[in-house]
Amino acid sequence: MNVQELVTRHSSLVTRHSSPRILSFLFASAAIAVCPDRALAQGQGSGVSMVTHEAFGWHFTPVVVNTQLRGFFASNADNEAFGGNFTLTWFERGSDGRWSAWAWPAGTTAGEAIAGIAMMVDGFDPALMSGGDGAAAAEPVVPNVLQNGLVWNDPLQEVVASFPEPQLVVSALAEAGLEAAPVLSAEMVESSTQPGIWPFQTMLDALAARSESLMFASSGSVNPNWPCWCVKVFGNTCTPAAGAVWVLDPSPLPGGATKCTYRRESTVAYWYVDKTFFWCGDCGPGGTVSAREVCIIQVPPGETCPPTPPSDCATSCIVN
Repeated sequence: MNVQELVTRHSSLVTRHSSPRILSFLFASAAIAVCPDRALAQGQGSGVSMVTHEAFGWHFTPVVVNTQLRGFFASNADNEAFGGNFTLTWFERGSDGRWSAWAWPAGTTAGEAIAGIAMMVDGFDPALMSGGDGAAAAEPVVPNVLQNGLVWNDPLQEVVASFPEPQLVVSALAEAGLEAAPVLSAEMVESSTQPGIWPFQTMLDALAARSESLMFASSGSVNPNWPCWCVKVFGNTCTPAAGAVWVLDPSPLPGGATKCTYRRESTVAYWYVDKTFFWCGDCGPGGTVSAREVCIIQVPPGETCPPTPPSDCATSCIVN
């Protein structure tokens, strides 16, 4: 089956997954979006430890280093990926504010992927990210750079570039189970007139602004104009599980110091903020979810970690 046949066969599926044209139209429909000011105040007033954005069958989790958002770890959540489809992707924000896209081969675990991010991002500690505990024992896997939603050296790059509507071709390739991310890869196709610019970059800017406003009470502008987009917000207060105790995980640092990581099983409350368009359905009710309370300190060479964290240790509430 050639690429043209793929496009014909899967054109209806492209529409079902929100084609690039539909996504662009919805994203541009700012005039009928519901203002989220009330939800923003609720999130900041309640205290927020982390957020997860849910859209287009994907979950986007911010990767933060010292209150700086460095990118988004995205995982496919609708179970419609198959074959060689990418189910884990990494969107990194450069110092100039521009985004680059990466993806892991099919079969890579979340722990391997998060360990790979730790190799790429200075100062990032997987212990402070949802799912990061699995990275401690995982072999890091570095993702592949994406161009036009495909691996940069994929032979199909030339084929995609030869079609007048390359977004539709990339979407069809994803639907056929090839190495592309369902829905997202089509949104990474670069503009023919502006190399390096792709549609989803605008949405990533909006995600970053919204994340920073909720997590850090940022005064930066917040663009609320995304449709069918639920923001899951987690509180910053952990409730220790019954009988839970602190578990110490010491690890050596260069120079002889020791990093002392303490974890305690807990639960944390979550809720949804922002409104979606009426045809999207509700985001869902809030509730509680299992989490771990984490405290990290460093002791100088020659000293050992105390058995329990100091009383003044700043703890983080990390969803499991």
